[in-house]
Amino acid sequence: MIRCRTDRAFTLIELLVVIAIIAILAAILFPVFITARQNAALSKCQSHQKELVQALMMYTDAWNGRLPWIQFLTYHDFGGTLARYPWVHMVRLYEPYVKNFNILLCPQKYYDTWYREVRHQGYAYNECLCGRLSTTPIKTSRFDVYFIADRDGRLLSSIPRVSRTPAFFCAMSFHPAPGDYGPNGWGWEPADALNSYRMTNAHRGGSNYAFLDGHVRWLKPSGGGVYNATDGLDYDGNGTLGDALVLR
Repeated sequence: MIRCRTDRAFTLIELLVVIAIIAILAAILFPVFITARQNAALSKCQSHQKELVQALMMYTDAWNGRLPWIQFLTYHDFGGTLARYPWVHMVRLYEPYVKNFNILLCPQKYYDTWYREVRHQGYAYNECLCGRLSTTPIKTSRFDVYFIADRDGRLLSSIPRVSRTPAFFCAMSFHPAPGDYGPNGWGWEPADALNSYRMTNAHRGGSNYAFLDGHVRWLKPSGGGVYNATDGLDYDGNGTLGDALVLR
């Protein structure tokens, strides 16, 4: 007995069911992939900051326990001219302590409304460590803020809570802070806590903070117009926790 082969194509309903299943799976898995990519960037960023703190400690040890009196590491793009292909400028004094320039860039990208393009973040060095703050506040549009009065480099031993005093955190460059006298590159000052162009919190609504004892934490901003985390932190290194804008 000879059997005849019959080829049957998919019906329209079967094709629609398959397409619907694929769409449902894509809708479920796409957010998972996005979250995984964000977590990978956050983890790599923390690794970069740990290396930067190690470099900072090597510098401090070489200079008899004194922290830098200017921004530890700087990153320039000169008004957006090289915004798409940024280059790293190292202060010659610190160059021996960092061999891999790639760690100066946060892997997380952010849409910069200033330059109207997607750019990498960098790491702001806490300029409160460069010297004492002025006792005279400067009025901004919303708050009184203090600026660094002198730059002689703080002694690391003079910082009472190194585990609460941040050294580096994620930020964008070259956006003048309210009341600032000009762009301050990758250095962070108290007025930057009000500046959404600087403190983007691009890591899932928060930023990574590297502390002087070497540990790194992800923290959310305080809110209320302040774009930095403040609870339990001591930005100016005087031992008092809960700095909002270093307003004292």
